Amino acid sequence: MPQFVPALIGALIGATAALTAAWLTTARHERAEHRKWLREQKRQLYSDALRSLARATVIPIGTSVVGLESWFRELALVREALVTLQVYCTLEQRDLPAAAQKLFKVLDANSFATIATDAATMEGEGVHQTGLVLMGVGYIRREIEKTLSVVAANARMDLGSDIAS
Repeated sequence: MPQFVPALIGALIGATAALTAAWLTTARHERAEHRKWLREQKRQLYSDALRSLARATVIPIGTSVVGLESWFRELALVREALVTLQVYCTLEQRDLPAAAQKLFKVLDANSFATIATDAATMEGEGVHQTGLVLMGVGYIRREIEKTLSVVAANARMDLGSDIAS
């Protein structure tokens, strides 16, 4: 056997080892960067969801149509934040989508259009609408508080001490 064959085999083994090491290092670095990016996305989305839910717990005083309309616009932001957050949920966070769905059902059942229409109809019939409006708002507020608790618990579980204060 010629003497260059063992040298060639040794060079091929060395080159293969070097390429494999470089590939593994790059793959690990990319995975670490992706995990870092994903964690930052989750941190921002949890922060957005918690902030919008907290703002939505502040209900305008009275039954002013303008005040309620403004509050319902805030609720649209809550819906958007929760839908976006669910994109990044892991399988362990099944309670987060369930809580969001419950809130969405309550929001759909007590929409601004429904409450305003019912209140206007009752007012036209001479019945005071304040109780009806406040009852619908109360259902929504109660579900917001439940959802806020679930989102906060999931944020603590998912991010630990990395959540925004």
